Amino acid sequence: MMPCRHTFVSIDMTALRSNAQSLRAFLPDSVHLMAVVKANAYGHGMVESARAFLRGGADHLAVALAEEGVLLRDKGVTCPILVLGPMNEEGFLAAAEHGLIPTLHCPENLPLAEKAAQQYGIHMPVHLKVDTGMSRIGFREEGEWRQALETLLHSVNLDLTGVYTHFADADEQDSAFTQLQLDKFKRFTLGLPATVLRHAAASAATLHLPETHLDMVRVGIALYGYPPVPTPLPLESAMQFITEVTALRTIEQGDFVSYGCTFRADEATRVATLGVGYGDGYPRYLSGKGEVLIRGKRCRVLGRVCMDQTMVNVSNIPDVQVGDKAVLMGAGGAERIGADDLARLTDTITYEVLLSPKERVPKRYTNKIEEDDDA
Repeated sequence: MMPCRHTFVSIDMTALRSNAQSLRAFLPDSVHLMAVVKANAYGHGMVESARAFLRGGADHLAVALAEEGVLLRDKGVTCPILVLGPMNEEGFLAAAEHGLIPTLHCPENLPLAEKAAQQYGIHMPVHLKVDTGMSRIGFREEGEWRQALETLLHSVNLDLTGVYTHFADADEQDSAFTQLQLDKFKRFTLGLPATVLRHAAASAATLHLPETHLDMVRVGIALYGYPPVPTPLPLESAMQFITEVTALRTIEQGDFVSYGCTFRADEATRVATLGVGYGDGYPRYLSGKGEVLIRGKRCRVLGRVCMDQTMVNVSNIPDVQVGDKAVLMGAGGAERIGADDLARLTDTITYEVLLSPKERVPKRYTNKIEEDDDA
């Protein structure tokens, strides 16, 4: 459907590419940079973000689902793509057909991967996942792990190209648990061939625990401009969530706003209606406490956020007009409302906020990176 209203998400492709360049420069040359683009690149658009990160120096990509990897291949992305999540038989077949790298996380995965590789007549690269303390997926017992290694190292259909784990507590500066996980991972992977990439660090560990870099790092949220730990790197948020003023009215003292009559005016108040609501992914939890930016000024949400509309107090903007831009997330003048700010207000995490805009909210890309052969 052609969008008729001015509610959209804007993605700055230059910011995404610059973030990858900053991280690439920060890492030693010997450490590979894997960009995590799962879940539609944390809401930023998977194909477009993947191209930006590859232009910025990433050399591997990671997705959660085989379907995500297939889409990247269909769009011409040729670099190594690791599927992080568990896969069933259909997933392994898709990986074999489209040149994806599946994760093997339990003994039952090996025959599925073997069968898929045989069916397509290929030597399929695979990574092994070790559970060192996250208790999500991965080999836990050293005996099973060693047996899987032995099987893979002698397989004619599967090629072990990587092993990895995931930290549960790396956001903490002095996490003893992260050190325990790292020590366990190093012990499990001792003696592997030099051709097998070891990787453990996601964004937090990459930024403040250099001893976790190993052969490759998997960076997600930091690439989108929201580092989970303090960093001097100039990482810039790329996403803005924008709407417009669709109606204006002045209400009198004692008048109510929105469902449930939860807001009652203490004085005459200028109210702007915005063309956005929880049906677009603007959280209903921001009712009565969220703020938006109009003409560079903060305007408080009045009453409950509706499915398609939200009302805000614009009494401090005498020249406000219908059609004015309202920034729900992003910068406006000298002010800024980040995804992290909205996360604090809604008692969630930045990741969920970035994924909040719904399908009916179109994306607009600025400084868009066109397809080329290096993707």
